[in-house]
Amino acid sequence: MSAPAAGRLPAPTFETLVDVLAAPALVALGAYVPEGQKKKVDLPHAQFTIELLRLLRDRAEGTRSE
Repeated sequence: MSAPAAGRLPAPTFETLVDVLAAPALVALGAYVPEGQKKKVDLPHAQFTIELLRLLRDRAEGTRSE
């Protein structure tokens, strides 16, 4: 997925939903550190967010198109 133009939001797609849920997991795992901040790992938050992604995957199984 390409980044939207400045000031514009991406289209509300299933892929966008997954991206929005995955971003906090990456931050909580320390894989992405916002500029000017220190790396901080928060495993409980990461686990919670990943579990939400698993729930979404399981509930959407068989209903998605490629």
